Amino acid sequence: MADILALVVDDSRMARYVLSKMLKEQGINVDTVESAEEALGYLCNNIPDMVFMDHTMPGMDGFQAIRAIKNDPKTASIPIMMYTSKEGDVYMNQARALGAVDVLPKQLKPIQLIQVLERQQLLPRQISNKKQRSAPPNTESIQTEQKSSAIEVTEAEKPAIQSATTSKTQTPNEVLPIVNDTSAPIVTASDIGQDLEQVTKDAERSIENQSFTNEVKQLLDEHREELAEQSSEHSQVLLESLDQKIDTVSESLAVFIKETQENAGFFSKFSDGTKITLIIINIIILIALGVTTTQQTTEIKQLKNTNQTLKESITVEGAKSESEKSSLEGELTNNLYKKQLHLDQWVANLQWALNRKNQFLWNEKPFNKNIAGLLTSTAEKLHTAGFKGSINLTSHLGEFCLIANEVGDPELPVEQQTMSECTINGRTEQQAEVLGLEKTVQFDNFMAKFERQYDDDLRITLTSAGLSTPSVHYPEKGPEYSAKKWNDMAQQNQRVVIEFMPLQLEEEAN
Repeated sequence: MADILALVVDDSRMARYVLSKMLKEQGINVDTVESAEEALGYLCNNIPDMVFMDHTMPGMDGFQAIRAIKNDPKTASIPIMMYTSKEGDVYMNQARALGAVDVLPKQLKPIQLIQVLERQQLLPRQISNKKQRSAPPNTESIQTEQKSSAIEVTEAEKPAIQSATTSKTQTPNEVLPIVNDTSAPIVTASDIGQDLEQVTKDAERSIENQSFTNEVKQLLDEHREELAEQSSEHSQVLLESLDQKIDTVSESLAVFIKETQENAGFFSKFSDGTKITLIIINIIILIALGVTTTQQTTEIKQLKNTNQTLKESITVEGAKSESEKSSLEGELTNNLYKKQLHLDQWVANLQWALNRKNQFLWNEKPFNKNIAGLLTSTAEKLHTAGFKGSINLTSHLGEFCLIANEVGDPELPVEQQTMSECTINGRTEQQAEVLGLEKTVQFDNFMAKFERQYDDDLRITLTSAGLSTPSVHYPEKGPEYSAKKWNDMAQQNQRVVIEFMPLQLEEEAN
């Protein structure tokens, strides 16, 4: 089967990691980039079989990237799937109009990915069959290849039929869209309790798999110890019996030799008749000993054969034990992989839910009491689920248009005021980066407690992006433009982005 390559474009490392893992499970090789600009550079030298494109990214967004890819004849035929939290018929129609072949939710399940790949004829077996059909035929063996191809296609249809049957009963995955409502109020940590409750239940189900893992390990150890004990007992009994038989023969021969040596001096003193009698007696004894020795030799041979049979039996049992051990270890490995995949998907969903409600007010410090409360409950859930790694927090600041009140302090303008009546808080990029690292006393206390509680299992890192990567781009600064609308966009840009970095992903990055 030919190598199949996918390109994943997403600014979230966790999202790239989870989607890449699902694609590799289907036998698809994966390359990843974190921006649309990097994707265009990658496509100058590489032509993947498919592209998964995030929509909202700093700089060029997903739709702009699709336009650029489809306008280039070299890359226009590459199938592109949007991998985004946005949904709805309007968005789907926009994506298709630009050239996307399908839309996948960020809360993606493996079965949904398989269904989309199968629908777009992008599974490795489907792509391989298409490449075989498009290759020039070999006139010498065309009939043989046609028969073989027919058989392969028939066998390949089985997973597709099973997948199609499963999809009829599959409940569609409900994806919570990020509503880009410029008038939405600020929501604090307490507002996402319901979002976290569902993903917490998923984590608890994942943890239950650990009991099965422990039972498999215990069964494997007990089986191996029982076999070793039984083999050792059988071998010991037979060897002890063999030693006793050999000792009996050796003792009999030793007694005979000793008596012969002791009686040799007296033999010359006897008369001829007596000597003849003694000789006859000795001959009879020797014959008897010979018979006994022959019997002992036969018994020893039988014991050796029995011992050889036992060794062969032990070898066969050992091979069976190794086979059962390999089978159990394979089950264990498969179960651990499924558990890890479930945990990774749960962590990605949790990250997505937290970043829906991650804004802070224009006059608040980025790392404050609210974010501390949010991280307290989040860290506890991550630790319970068995997650190990880093929680990376990156602050982003908005450019607000402010007015001075009666005492000269800055405040937000009222709804009716325009941009001509307020002043944008002009900060340099360097000033914004410094302000983006400010912490409240409550957050400092939280950090100290967090480090004592979780040691190296969980870590928190703080960084500041300043004004460099707004999630919503500002319009032209016209004097009649509504100050409130401008500040609503600035408020959406005023946020702390939360990203989970699993330990294994950190090790791969290093």
